[in-house]
Amino acid sequence: MAMASRVLILSDGVNVYSGYGALARAFASALRIIDPKIQVVNGSFQHMAAPVVDARTGMPIYAADNIVSIRRTVDMAAPDLIIHIRDLFAHTPRFYDKSYSLAEYRGRIRMIDYAMVQSDPMPFEAADAAVANFDLVLVPTRWSQRRLAEAGVPLDMIDVVPPAVDAGDIRVDPLPRSYFGLQPDRRTVLSIGVATQARKNWPGLLKAFSLMRHDDADLFLYSSSGAYSLETFIAHLGIAGRVVMPQTIVATWGYAELPALFDIADLYMSMSTAEGINLPLIESMAHGTPCVATAHPNHLELMGDLCRFVETRKIMPSLWSFDYLPDPEDAARKADAVLDMDADRRAVLSERMRRAFEERYSVAALARALGRVLP
Repeated sequence: MAMASRVLILSDGVNVYSGYGALARAFASALRIIDPKIQVVNGSFQHMAAPVVDARTGMPIYAADNIVSIRRTVDMAAPDLIIHIRDLFAHTPRFYDKSYSLAEYRGRIRMIDYAMVQSDPMPFEAADAAVANFDLVLVPTRWSQRRLAEAGVPLDMIDVVPPAVDAGDIRVDPLPRSYFGLQPDRRTVLSIGVATQARKNWPGLLKAFSLMRHDDADLFLYSSSGAYSLETFIAHLGIAGRVVMPQTIVATWGYAELPALFDIADLYMSMSTAEGINLPLIESMAHGTPCVATAHPNHLELMGDLCRFVETRKIMPSLWSFDYLPDPEDAARKADAVLDMDADRRAVLSERMRRAFEERYSVAALARALGRVLP
């Protein structure tokens, strides 16, 4: 089969400046490196109107907010390859109340899923969805590949393609700490993630932050109450006034603010119990921002010795598995150790992180990986 000439990326919108939107931009850039003549369009799960063009990337954005709009987008875009960037649970009625099928396109359009595997074991329904909807499933890590194979996906239809972040999402003009409501003479611990998913474990993060002996640090929590009443935790933990949650502007921020936050932060911290990638850890690598994180298998594989990992036990119940629960006391110790680093040690670590990012998770690295698995 010849290399695709027209590709539809079904994903969060390329105009969404974090998460799967960032992955979609990286995939589009990598495809253009493979062949500058490839036409790439985005079917956005957040878009529900007529097609538009993203102001920054110039990529056409079509509606993909439901199965009807996806069908219309496929008809209009006429792709010969669809890359779907989303968890396989999107196709499982048992686990997703707005589930949909893409099986109708099998045979006439090549179908690839870039799937995030968060937990162990995976439900058998996820494996069934992979086989029914896709010709090939790409995953970010070897651990993810093994989990899908154990659930029933044939090993020869799974390949490992590490994630990537586009350089345009990293290199921006700096912004002062005051822009974010942070004090210029205090340290900053940064964490980013959705508010509505309990796996982000914001109470565990707040607990760890409250136990740190570095009381010269503030926490910039790029989230809000959702799965948890964070204001209640903050009050009971005695850290009111030290946690910045910019809830009023999160939805309207553009791309420049997110990378600027990594350059301001002294430490990136994640206490998630389940993650398919945890893209902010990859972004912390790109910026050379030291990190502390749950010892989740995906984190361990993606970050290696470039992150300090918290003592973790696989005991946190989720809907179908036991996930990875980090110890807040150990997290506090690891975070304090990062903030104790002198300027020279920090500079050496930051440079190692940036070099590793270019080798493993740049768009050029993604282009090499995709060039290997695409016909």
